[in-house]
Amino acid sequence: MATKKKTMLLVFAIAMVAVLAVVGTLMLFTAQSDKATNTVTIGAAEISLLEAGGDKESLEIGTAYPNKPYEDVGYSYDNNDKFIGIDYGKRAPGESVTKKPSVKNTGDVPVYVYVDVNITATKDGTPVDFDNLFSTPAGQQELYNIFSEFYTNLGQGANWKGYTSPDTTTNPIGPVFSKDGVHGGFFYCGTNSTGETSNLRALDPGDTTTDVFTTIKLPNLPNDLAGVEFSVDIIAYAVQSTGNPYNDLSSGGTTTDMMQAFSEFAPSPFPG
Repeated sequence: MATKKKTMLLVFAIAMVAVLAVVGTLMLFTAQSDKATNTVTIGAAEISLLEAGGDKESLEIGTAYPNKPYEDVGYSYDNNDKFIGIDYGKRAPGESVTKKPSVKNTGDVPVYVYVDVNITATKDGTPVDFDNLFSTPAGQQELYNIFSEFYTNLGQGANWKGYTSPDTTTNPIGPVFSKDGVHGGFFYCGTNSTGETSNLRALDPGDTTTDVFTTIKLPNLPNDLAGVEFSVDIIAYAVQSTGNPYNDLSSGGTTTDMMQAFSEFAPSPFPG
């Protein structure tokens, strides 16, 4: 019995050692590293509107130029030496002048670009009272013809699509004509496989668009509008293209589609 008892104790002891050995294999060494901080900076969508007249270089609208380059040929500056546009002086009806606005991406992210164009008229520093000048239906039609001629004769540049929707001719979205002038605009677009202007084109950081238009042709005016000054006001809008819900550049899109890419702007830059 003694021998048998010793044998049983020995077996039990070996079993306990085996259990302890298994527990020991679960005691793993551990270590914790210092924290790694990964920084992601959100890029900014920023643009500059450029303007050039004749064969002169483009300057940035709103940028100060203390030396006022090309002031002698109509480049205009405010009291802080900031470039504000070009004064073409007195011109004859039907005459064309060179005007080359473009947009530069000065930000960190690719953007889509829309340029708003608003044409108005003043005389002796005050808005022209077209209600009195064109009070009849025939007069209103003449007014429409004047502004329509002005707008449609803008020398539209390559890669720009006018605001009028290409999917309909009976009920276009714009431009909008009124007694105050004409309000329209252009989208910066790419080209499709056949070379036609297609959908919105992303403008990369540091790049500049082609000229929105190259010339302005003054409309033919009746005698009672002699001395009228026409202003072509331009505002450029940009919205990031990466992650934009409207980002399919492979097929031709209507301006209704393109407007959706700029839906974050309030109020809307679009006419109507």
